[in-house]
Amino acid sequence: MPEIQLIPPQLKAKALPRFATFRGPQILLSRGLKITLSSLAVVILATAALYVWSLSLASSLDRTNEELTAVAKERDAALESRLGGVAGLTASFEGLQKEHRKWSRLFSIIESRTVGGITFTAFEANEETSFILLSGLAPNYKTIANQVKAFEEEEKLKRVELTNVNLNIEGEVNFTMDIDFDITLLKNGN
Repeated sequence: MPEIQLIPPQLKAKALPRFATFRGPQILLSRGLKITLSSLAVVILATAALYVWSLSLASSLDRTNEELTAVAKERDAALESRLGGVAGLTASFEGLQKEHRKWSRLFSIIESRTVGGITFTAFEANEETSFILLSGLAPNYKTIANQVKAFEEEEKLKRVELTNVNLNIEGEVNFTMDIDFDITLLKNGN
């Protein structure tokens, strides 16, 4: 059989056939353009990361708000109002206790200087004028005189004046004493 040659002898002598590779045209980018595109890619990635983070924070905030709402619903309004009332009472008691401590210094002097047989029936005091008005009963006039003398011997009681002395039906003597006292008795720490 005769030999059929499909490839011309000139090409056959050169080499075997080559397969062509097809590539698109190469684009040459400048250095500045490469930096700009890289920076743009970084900015896009950072923006995406911040967006995901903000979504995470928003969901966390929603959960916290739900918990806060649940806690607020659990509050006992009646208990809170009672606690407010207790706070007011506590403040009143503290004020009363402070006043009690101030006046107890004066009361201890009056108590220690009270003569046997004297019964005090009324007590009025004025802190601004350092004045006390004491009313009472005594078995006789001599006991009242001893009481005035006992008060006059106390250095914190400045002036003692006996007023409204009279004898009642039971034979006891009603009296009223006006007393000026040293204001330092009512000051804290004295």
